[in-house]
Amino acid sequence: MRKSSDRAYIYVKNCGNNIEKEDLPKIWDKFYKIDKSRNRSLGGTGLGLAITKNILMLHKSDFGVENFNGGVAFYFSLELSKEARIEKLKVLT
Repeated sequence: MRKSSDRAYIYVKNCGNNIEKEDLPKIWDKFYKIDKSRNRSLGGTGLGLAITKNILMLHKSDFGVENFNGGVAFYFSLELSKEARIEKLKVLT
């Protein structure tokens, strides 16, 4: 987790294969699956990240996905409460 002046950023890292660069912006689309075979045994309907995207947009969140050496990192932000922002200012002064 990382804090900015008014937001908290949460990161979730997966270890494993990277997502192809051309697939990164598409993974948030409804029914999009990286597995082109559409094999049900590999799971998923392609709705999870689309639903997540809509929830995060309703919360005015910054969000995304990035490849790193050895895996993939998803991130999103949430606005800090007024109390948390005041507390952070007290710590900085």
